[in-house]
Amino acid sequence: MTVDKRWKSGVFQIALFQGYTSHFGRRRGPDGRPEAHTGLDIAAPLGSPVLSWWTGRVVETIDDGSCGIGVVIASGGYEHIYCHLKSQRLSPGQLVRGGQVIGQVGMTGLTTGPHLPWGIRYQGRWLAPAMIIRAMIRSHQASNARSATGP
Repeated sequence: MTVDKRWKSGVFQIALFQGYTSHFGRRRGPDGRPEAHTGLDIAAPLGSPVLSWWTGRVVETIDDGSCGIGVVIASGGYEHIYCHLKSQRLSPGQLVRGGQVIGQVGMTGLTTGPHLPWGIRYQGRWLAPAMIIRAMIRSHQASNARSATGP
């Protein structure tokens, strides 16, 4: 898979990061059965600000028994999905800037503790969020190295 140059400009979603609690892919669900997990669970204190990864438009707001309170933001062919929010005040069609606060870490929907499930789809296909975060970190490290050595 090629790395989209947009990945390099992403803004990490959690200001008060505490670690990862569940990875993308197959895992054991809360009931102990194997299930597909389409996102990356990022631990953070309840009420922590959640930031938008990229600039985009809100295509859907969610309030259901699984995701809880959530939002889907489209950026080109990508959709980034945020769940279990304590609250959010976005509306479909609204423009959201990268780094803008879009909600707070909550415990809505099917969850065992405060965290942010973050998923990303490209043209309808789920991607591994950790791959995108690694690309962003490598880009920032390369940029810092170039800055340190000068032009």
